[in-house]
Amino acid sequence: MNLIHIFLLLGMAAFVLQADSLQGSKVYLGESVLLKCTVESNSTAQWGFEWDKPKTVLTLNPRHVVSNDSYFITAVTREDAGSYRCKAGQTSSQPVELIVSELTPPSLILAPSTRYIFSGERFSMRCPSSQTNAKGWKLRTDACVFNATIGNSGLYWCEGPEGRSNSVRISASYDNIIMKTPAFPVFEGDKVILYCQYKTTNYNDTTFFKNGAVVSVMPSSPNNEINMTIENVTKKDEGSYKCASPALKMESTESWLSVRPKSDTPEETEIRVILIGSRWAGKSSSGNTILRKEGFECGRTRTAQSEVRHGLVDGRKLTVIDAPGWSGSLSLAEIPEGDKQRFKLNASKCPPGPNAFLLVIPIDSAFSVEQKTSVEEHMKLLGERVWRYTMVLFTCGDYLGEKTIEEHIESEGQALKWLIEKCLNRYHVFNNKDKSDLSQVTKLLQKIEEMVWYNGGSYYKVEEHIFQVIKEKQKEVAERAEERRKKAEDQRQHMKTLIPVSSIKLQELRIILLGQKTVGKSATGNTLLHKEVFASSQNEQCQMQDGEVSGRRVTVIDTPGWWQNSSCCTDETDKEIARGFSLSPAGVHVILLVIPLDLTFRDSQRVTLEDHMNLFHATVWKHAMVLFTYGDKLADKSLEEHIEREHSALRWVIEKCENRYHAINNLKKMDMNQVTELFEKIEEIVAGNSGKLFCPNMNEMHLRIEETFKQKQLKHVLKQRLVREYGRRELELMKEFKETLVELQNDIRGGAMGTKSKSLVGDRVKLTTRSTGQGKRDGKEEKLDTKISQKIKKLDEDIEKLSHFLGNSKEFLIPDFKGRSPAPSIPESFLERKQSTGNFEKVLSWLSNLHIGTNVENQLTLNFSQTSGYRSMVPSDTFDFDGEVEVPE
Repeated sequence: MNLIHIFLLLGMAAFVLQADSLQGSKVYLGESVLLKCTVESNSTAQWGFEWDKPKTVLTLNPRHVVSNDSYFITAVTREDAGSYRCKAGQTSSQPVELIVSELTPPSLILAPSTRYIFSGERFSMRCPSSQTNAKGWKLRTDACVFNATIGNSGLYWCEGPEGRSNSVRISASYDNIIMKTPAFPVFEGDKVILYCQYKTTNYNDTTFFKNGAVVSVMPSSPNNEINMTIENVTKKDEGSYKCASPALKMESTESWLSVRPKSDTPEETEIRVILIGSRWAGKSSSGNTILRKEGFECGRTRTAQSEVRHGLVDGRKLTVIDAPGWSGSLSLAEIPEGDKQRFKLNASKCPPGPNAFLLVIPIDSAFSVEQKTSVEEHMKLLGERVWRYTMVLFTCGDYLGEKTIEEHIESEGQALKWLIEKCLNRYHVFNNKDKSDLSQVTKLLQKIEEMVWYNGGSYYKVEEHIFQVIKEKQKEVAERAEERRKKAEDQRQHMKTLIPVSSIKLQELRIILLGQKTVGKSATGNTLLHKEVFASSQNEQCQMQDGEVSGRRVTVIDTPGWWQNSSCCTDETDKEIARGFSLSPAGVHVILLVIPLDLTFRDSQRVTLEDHMNLFHATVWKHAMVLFTYGDKLADKSLEEHIEREHSALRWVIEKCENRYHAINNLKKMDMNQVTELFEKIEEIVAGNSGKLFCPNMNEMHLRIEETFKQKQLKHVLKQRLVREYGRRELELMKEFKETLVELQNDIRGGAMGTKSKSLVGDRVKLTTRSTGQGKRDGKEEKLDTKISQKIKKLDEDIEKLSHFLGNSKEFLIPDFKGRSPAPSIPESFLERKQSTGNFEKVLSWLSNLHIGTNVENQLTLNFSQTSGYRSMVPSDTFDFDGEVEVPE
């Protein structure tokens, strides 16, 4: 019972309210409350008391008992809420507000969340209580751990001051196979994963049944747990499920899946959050911690597309979106256009918009400058205003140990401090390994509500014009993608007509994999052969492996990857790639050009790929096909949509391969359909080539490699010459300009100011002065004199730096005129030169248009300028490659 005192101070203007319970005037449905009116006075008179409810009529009923200074209410209802006051004599107290709330029943949490558990395994239960108004209740424990036995099987629930929780029946199984469905009802729209668990490893197919009918057959797996996923579960999915292994003649007991419509979810305070951050930061696990249930799949695969889950936590209706993570080591320019668009549209998946973006940062790894840049670039896609709705959510809280999160932030450096400041000092820590700590979720939700209050109850919303632009682009892409799909399908149908009806599939396939480093060539080889034979690392040598796949002999040759920039490629790598073809003397049926779907494909990659394909005969493209890896990144989009959305460089490669392409997901090695379809496409290529294999002439290949390498050396030497000539020419102009400024300054100081005319003679600027007589120096002349002095001083510094640079020409790497490689590595001394050198790229563009010719003595000449007639002669030892020439590795 709650006891509330109302004090009346007679003769004074103020009255005091005092409560002897923590809740004050807050009570809960079904409780009892006693309002007590006390008068503080020196008078010995006996007081009479009256009670009323301001603004309403006080209606007494059998639950209300008034006894002079006491007002007792039994079994409080919502009608009892409101203001109460007492009156003694002619004086009334200040009103007291009685707030009536409803207690939320406790919720039973079971781990693992399933009704059937193998005998001997452990399971735990938690019954978190709000601890509100717990008078008369003694909390023994809110967690229990049991061993699954016959004695521990039965119905479980818990009770607290709020009442009785939901219940669940646990059964210990002594079978060799069990069916695991969620122990508690799920809501429509949720993603549900059903597990078939074996006591020992099963290498046979597993069949899932619903109400006795087969719903799915899953292939064998080295794991003892096979799962079946139901996306967007509906009421129709409710029923009795079981699983079986026909080969082992084992069948599980049936287990019921209960599905509730979303309308059953009570209307409560709604919070909508989006989890964003880099890959493997712990977003999915954090989503499960927030929802207090396993809504998102963790650890097995990375999130390929945004997933939405709902839940009711602490009286709040939650919508949580787990967004695909980005690679912390990649710049925004390297990320596919489709990923950028989907990232912008995440906010539209929880209408009307998210209350908070939780930027997930793991504590167990340093937050580097590169990661800061990646975060900054991604947040720019959402606009500067997104920071108002963003909070940092640190994961791996157990890694802190005895250290506080504030000490961790302070020790990490400026990058993390910058991030915290951008989020207006909003952050929280999660330990996803300890899901029993429910307070970490409660505190997070409180912080989010504080942020919502700070933002005036607003939420983040995608700007309408941005939304419309993206949707329009998606529509255009979809139309072009459909055209490409039809074109590819028509082409395949035509190729199939070239294959005789009486012929059988090829008994042998010879495949070679080409591509840049870290694109998944080795993993693809393992998927094609259906076994782990290639090490997934940077291979420096060719490897050949074979095996029998789907009744045919398959040979796969894995080659070393090349660097993204052609200037970094070496002749050793090219020769090793050529050696890969010699491992199959008869030739290869197909050349698979491996390109990852998780990286954008631009001109720099296209140029490097083209350079390597040019090592072969032109007919190489007739045997080539593009093989996209990281197929899981497609999510719900088609491969054609990715091609049409990407840079034109990718479509160029597709066209060179005559519109032949395929995607593979190396995370699903058990999915042989993707391999079978690829083999069918290869057979069509072979038919189109009349059964001929590609067998390059090794001598010709080596000659091309040597010729290409010599061209790279020549290009490098010419660049060195050009950059040195540019520097010498610039130094000459700087000195002449300084002389002109000195002459001008002398004229000003001599008082011989006059009208000056400017003329261009060659590349020199000439200033002529017509004296107008002696004059007194005014303020403008002094300012001009000061500016000229500052410019001369700066020129002296730049001339000194440039002279030093020309004397040390070997300190820098030469840039690529055609833009096929990133900016050159140039020493700081060069970068710190005067501002005019900031236009270095413009000058290089001018130099790249030089004309190479020979003079009467048959010496190589370089024509730098068509207008000035300036020419330079390259020494005869330019092509002496046995000398000391710097060649980039």
